[in-house]
Amino acid sequence: MAIFNNTGVLRKVMLCPTTFYEIVPVSDFSRTALERGDQVDHAKAKAQHDELADCLRDAGIEVLYVEEPDPTRHWAVYARDFAVNSPQGVVVCRFKYAERKGEEIPGEKQLRKMGYPILDRIERGAWEGGDVRYIDEKHIATGQGERSTWPGIYNAQEIFARQGIKVHGIQIPTKWTHLDGVVAPIAKDVALVTKSEVPEWFLGFLEGRGYRLINIPADKIEGTLALNLLCLGNERVLSFKTNPIANAIMRAEGFKVYEPDLTEFVDRGGGPHCLTFELERDLE
Repeated sequence: MAIFNNTGVLRKVMLCPTTFYEIVPVSDFSRTALERGDQVDHAKAKAQHDELADCLRDAGIEVLYVEEPDPTRHWAVYARDFAVNSPQGVVVCRFKYAERKGEEIPGEKQLRKMGYPILDRIERGAWEGGDVRYIDEKHIATGQGERSTWPGIYNAQEIFARQGIKVHGIQIPTKWTHLDGVVAPIAKDVALVTKSEVPEWFLGFLEGRGYRLINIPADKIEGTLALNLLCLGNERVLSFKTNPIANAIMRAEGFKVYEPDLTEFVDRGGGPHCLTFELERDLE
């Protein structure tokens, strides 16, 4: 098992079934969906989730599932947020919103059943997996915006420091929900970034760690989750069908782009990165 990065070849992921998926007002995206009267089309959501899983399997990735999801936790389909994997084991996160508290229980139970060790858990503030992007084996960027709070980030810093990994807090506008809405490493040395939405020092930090940054202007992608991408390694990226700007840029850069139809999720605030919990990656 190795989760030291977000860009090595992905070998195994965990998904949460769509069985109990409903729209919950926990972000600007989902609140807007509720305001316009959206409802989940459960048959369509399952079919799209299955298409996502098929894309992962086509890329040679083993797909596992949370076997006993909580019927009262309707946002748990976004399996990214309940925990963060690390070299020494899983760090269980702490949710900001009451509607999500408890998602970690079936997720943690499933991880234990599969033999993945639980290293620690966030006990202060809030810290969610969607705010986490590994920059390399020794550095994690974590957003402080709509969900994760500074006390939660400080708690994460303490936990990861014991593994020799530095956690860097990055303040972002709340409209993006998580850091995975504005930064997407798609290879060891390439990242898509909405430059106007992150601090200037962070752009320099990424370049100093060897990344070539491709700017995706905010006014071109706001409200689209364009950077909610999952790097699969070997110049392959899991995106989604209604993401033409990012998909065209990545293909022009020589990447293979998987683009399942994920409108039942993307239109409510969750994309490929949100829907997947990484279990195992190769070292680079």
